[in-house]
Amino acid sequence: MGWKKGLEADLNRKIEDMVEPCDVFEFENLDQISNLGSFPPTPIPGRRRRHLPPAQTFTNISHTAAELRALSLLSYFHTVRLPTQGDHEVSPSWETEIPLCAKVPYDVCTSVAFDEIVLATPGMEDVVASEIQNVLNGAVVALVESYDAAVTTSDHQQEDPRGLESLYKQGTPPPSPFSSNCIGLALIRSLSATRMQMITPVPPALLGRCRILVKGEIEIPIWGMLDFRTETEETVAGIEKSKVPYLRWGKTGGSGGGKRRIRRNLMRKSQL
Repeated sequence: MGWKKGLEADLNRKIEDMVEPCDVFEFENLDQISNLGSFPPTPIPGRRRRHLPPAQTFTNISHTAAELRALSLLSYFHTVRLPTQGDHEVSPSWETEIPLCAKVPYDVCTSVAFDEIVLATPGMEDVVASEIQNVLNGAVVALVESYDAAVTTSDHQQEDPRGLESLYKQGTPPPSPFSSNCIGLALIRSLSATRMQMITPVPPALLGRCRILVKGEIEIPIWGMLDFRTETEETVAGIEKSKVPYLRWGKTGGSGGGKRRIRRNLMRKSQL
């Protein structure tokens, strides 16, 4: 990642020759000074090189890596048209006029729509089936399709009264990457024992293939739960702040929650 100069330019050209892409996109250089490495690109018939205008720089805006990851995640969930694999004619588009809490979600029956729920974060092997609803409420999950015939053919035709507990088995390992594929991400906005409301930019044509939910370490940023349309600070999406789920305002109590006193009059023996 970054500017390709010297050895990096040589490695970039060798990778390009190995991969044999049909299209190569290059940003133009403002200074018109380019270091192409020790040898020029190999001319290959049929390979198109497309030159793009210089990338815009934002000198007055500085974001941390965590903020950029949060912006990327929120941008994903605000996508209304997500290009699918192999579809190069569809360009992505975003809808940012309404917050995530105001978007119309998918309402599905969990035991009919999914075959398995997996928790893939450290320590999740201790979560019992009776607590799975609390873990998934407001969580970001991966929508995974499995190539295993034993999973894809077990399509539930009737609703299971046990709901989520029938899909979750404590200590289940995540699906193998050799026999599964992650189609996209989804935000579980509301969850009961048998019903689930979720938000995802994945096209409906692909959702039917996603029979496994995987909960990882990705969490929705705090400002993704707020309603930026209201200017008042007393409510969120028309609900009083104290009654909004998943959010807590003000100081939190508990042991160790107070301000700690720093002792500066203690020194090591060598400092005396």
